[in-house]
Amino acid sequence: MNLLRKCPCPVWLIKCGGSRSFRRILAAVDVGDSNRPGEETRHAMNCRILEVASALARSECAELHVAYARDAVGEAIMRGTTVNTPEKYVASMGTVGRTGIPGLLMGNTAETILQQVDCSVLAIKPPGFVTPVTLDA
Repeated sequence: MNLLRKCPCPVWLIKCGGSRSFRRILAAVDVGDSNRPGEETRHAMNCRILEVASALARSECAELHVAYARDAVGEAIMRGTTVNTPEKYVASMGTVGRTGIPGLLMGNTAETILQQVDCSVLAIKPPGFVTPVTLDA
């Protein structure tokens, strides 16, 4: 998980014992509300995801599927959530790890997904991501 959080380049996690070729590629994008803060970053990230996924699908002669999720109207009420999460955390992308209260409230999308899927995953960083790792002199 440290590699996912801190690596400045895409990280491809390949399922053990899985096939060396892929028949289907799923690109998950965040279409979100165009009025939310960070829309330029979200749009650039979506474009990067689609660019990489389509290149991978072409190279594998695989089907490309694009998925997105919408917030349900009244979702917080249905969940019984009374915590109001600041907007700056709502706009965060999947592989950028958070600690402290934001990490507790939002969780880490990539980590949650990796624990639930039974396939290979390519995680891509948002534009402008700067790794916290530095090289010693």
